[in-house]
Amino acid sequence: MTQLRFACLLLIFGALSWVGRLGIDLAGGDADAGLGNLLLWIGAVLITLGAALAAFSSVAHAPIWLQLVVGLCGPLALWMVLLAGNDMFNDQATAGGIFGVGLAIFSLVWFVRARPEVKHKGSHAR
Repeated sequence: MTQLRFACLLLIFGALSWVGRLGIDLAGGDADAGLGNLLLWIGAVLITLGAALAAFSSVAHAPIWLQLVVGLCGPLALWMVLLAGNDMFNDQATAGGIFGVGLAIFSLVWFVRARPEVKHKGSHAR
């Protein structure tokens, strides 16, 4: 499994945990306590790690300093998009759930379209 595909899996599971938190909120439960709070933090960690790994692997042939800069700025950009969208809703669980649905769909498509790891046999192999 490539780094990009692993990053997509982290993003998918993080996004689905936020969708689960939205489900708790819609079912009448308290999304800010207990299981809802746990899903919030698990999703936040998985989304941050997935975004960092995806950004880091997107510049695989760059110098290490550039990989570190991009790896740190990827999650920051993703969190800024979430915070901008969070202002449109009164409820944090609703904003996170909608963001989670979009991120899960995007990551799933990215996972399917990512190239599998190819092992070359060499130029003289038969």
